[in-house]
Amino acid sequence: MVNTDHAAQTRLSGIFMPFAKARRDEVIARKGRFVHYTSAENAMNIIRSRRMWMRNAKCMNDYMEVSHGHELLVQFFQDKDRKEHFFEALKPCGTEVAEKAIRLFDQWWQKLEFNTFICSISEHEPGENNHGRLSMWRAYGQPSARAAIVLNVPFEPDDATKGLKVTLSPVAYSEYADVEKELYAVINNIRANTDFLLSQGVQAIVNTVFAMLLVASVSLKHEGFKEEKEWRAIYLPDLNPSKLMSRSIETISGVPQTVYKIPLEDIPAEDVTGVSIPQLVERVIIGPSQYPFPMYQAFRTALEEAGVENADSRVIISGIPLRT
Repeated sequence: MVNTDHAAQTRLSGIFMPFAKARRDEVIARKGRFVHYTSAENAMNIIRSRRMWMRNAKCMNDYMEVSHGHELLVQFFQDKDRKEHFFEALKPCGTEVAEKAIRLFDQWWQKLEFNTFICSISEHEPGENNHGRLSMWRAYGQPSARAAIVLNVPFEPDDATKGLKVTLSPVAYSEYADVEKELYAVINNIRANTDFLLSQGVQAIVNTVFAMLLVASVSLKHEGFKEEKEWRAIYLPDLNPSKLMSRSIETISGVPQTVYKIPLEDIPAEDVTGVSIPQLVERVIIGPSQYPFPMYQAFRTALEEAGVENADSRVIISGIPLRT
């Protein structure tokens, strides 16, 4: 029988995804917040529609989205010795566990490479409360009107957003040497936890290895983007669909594309809590702009209409003197 309780799942994550587990624990411990930098128009649409859009990874700013991580994994497993180390570590859990997991991943990858949907958010530091991050203002949103939505992401309880079928994963800004080091750490973890893994059953291990490969593929990014401190909300409609996610065709910067929309409202009956606008949105920072005061009034009104208390103190005008 497969043990699927929370403690077991947490331990499995620590064994097979140590980087993600460590980053998640660290953010929870310091009660970290996140921020979504975007155009003022899009920020307003998020608040008023109570929906956040997820775009196809192939339409994101970095044209190597998804491909970079997959290429690094392929590089590791193409080496006979490294592949053998990984397979041998998993062998006590079942002679074909590693092979089944990798075969499952390869079968799904052809679909997932072109049908992975992402919403990007960044870690928000306390020192950025009043002005935001200059590099992000430069990179995102239209020069005349930018905004950043600071978010209280509900990490706890762990099943708070279970019904959305969305995975939140920290981005690792990695080159090949970093990936190899991480995978050898996974190998050592497997060897140190063999008895526990045996108690979980073969299918649980296959599924976890598959998830490890999948999350790594869509959460590895070139180290040149490191200052973004990005986390990704990942949705895979082919693999794990949610009836709560709505799909539509939208034209963004002249490009027609499919988007999925995350409902920003609590639906306890469907295992979704803590994502309504009053709970989720801590503040809105208006980016460097020629029109800060009209934008302040508009966002204050939008937050009030969304049920946010003390909305006037939760809209901040960035003081960064960036020419627009």
